[in-house]
Amino acid sequence: MNLFTKNKTGALLICVFLYVFACFVPTQAKAGVTIKIWDFPRWLEPGETVDRFVWITKKIAEFEKIYPNIKV
Repeated sequence: MNLFTKNKTGALLICVFLYVFACFVPTQAKAGVTIKIWDFPRWLEPGETVDRFVWITKKIAEFEKIYPNIKV
């Protein structure tokens, strides 16, 4: 076998492997996923009454809108 034949055979084997692998990999998750986040609350300055988790709560809402199968 010369080099060209070896490369052609190797390329064919790789293509077959990728095709078979792609057929058995699910394209979308069937069940939902839950991610738990532990975050230390930010300190409030004296006199402040703002929610300490405002930033992360907004980011979680944005993330869940983009990825509806994932619950944070």
